[in-house]
Order: sequence, then C-alpha cells, then structure tokens
Amino acid sequence: MKSKHIISAFLLIIAIFQYSCEPDTFKCDICTQYAPEEGKVLIDFTINEENPEVIFRIYEGKDTETTPVRIDTATKETEGLFLKTEQHFSVEAIYTSGDQKVHAFDGGEIDIKEIDCDDEACYYAKVLNLDLSLIQD
Repeated sequence: MKSKHIISAFLLIIAIFQYSCEPDTFKCDICTQYAPEEGKVLIDFTINEENPEVIFRIYEGKDTETTPVRIDTATKETEGLFLKTEQHFSVEAIYTSGDQKVHAFDGGEIDIKEIDCDDEACYYAKVLNLDLSLIQD
C-alpha cells in the first residue's frame, strides 16, 4: 500500500515538472527579440436569432464618449483582431432586445511579457480576452 503512494507521488512530481517547463519552451517559439507593437484580442459576442450581427466600437483609452478608432460588425461568437500593445482599449457592443438597444462594455490592455530564452530576453504579447456577450437569464 505504501509503495503505491510513493509511486503515485513520484509520477505526480514528474508530471508537474514536465508540464511546468513546457509552456516556456512554447513561449520561446512565439517570442521575439523586440517587444511587439501589436497583439491579439479575442472578443466574445452573443450571436442569436435576434442578433445575427452585432455592431461593435473600439475606443482608445477608458472613455467611450470619444470618437471610436474602429467600428465593425461581429457575425461570429468570437472575433479576433489585432490592436496596439500597452494601450488600454474599451469596446462597446450594441445589441437589439425587442425595440430597445442594449450596450455591453469591456476593456483592457494587451500586456507584453518578457521571458528568458537561451539566456536572452525574449518578448511576446499576451492575448487579451474580452467578454461582450449578453447575460442569459
């Protein structure tokens, strides 16, 4: 019985060690010598019968009362696009609910991570995930 616990603990330690090193190896494959100027944003929307297309606006900064830097239409539940890194963006989605308009907001900044790869600094942009989907009752 005791040997089963020792073997299980040993296998668990090996698994933790193996998987804890794997992400850095992957990140070394996607990083660059210079900090990226753009990064990926994934935005979740609610696409349904009432809203087969959702208009969304992207604003620089936290103020949605300014002129949007981009206006687009989502036709999929997750849309991906590229924006500047280390700059806060706010996103507004406009839905229809009967004869009313419903506005959903989210925002964030695409962070740059620095890691060591072969004893050299290496940079990559973290993916920014925004959720503009409608809350279901």
